[in-house]
Amino acid sequence: RWRWHEVPGIPPPQTQIPVLGAAGRERYRIDVGLEELRYGAEYFGELWHGEQQRPYDEPRLADLREHFGWVMDVFTKEDVY
Repeated sequence: RWRWHEVPGIPPPQTQIPVLGAAGRERYRIDVGLEELRYGAEYFGELWHGEQQRPYDEPRLADLREHFGWVMDVFTKEDVY
C-alpha cells in the first residue's frame, strides 16, 4: 500500500475490500486494491499464510479470479522488504 501511494496518476488504494457472494453476504475480504478495476493485492505473511494455510489460499485466489473476475497479485516479505 505504501508503494502504491508513491505512483502518480492512479487512484488511492482501498483496504479490506469485501467481496460479496450471490446471497449478498461477505464471502472474501481483499487486503488492498481497487474495486472499480477488480484488482486486488494480498500480502501473504508467514504467520497467517504459511505452509498449513496454502491449501486454503490457492482455492480462494482461484475463486476470486475465476468466479468473481478479480485480477489478484500476491506479495510476500521478499517482495515488500
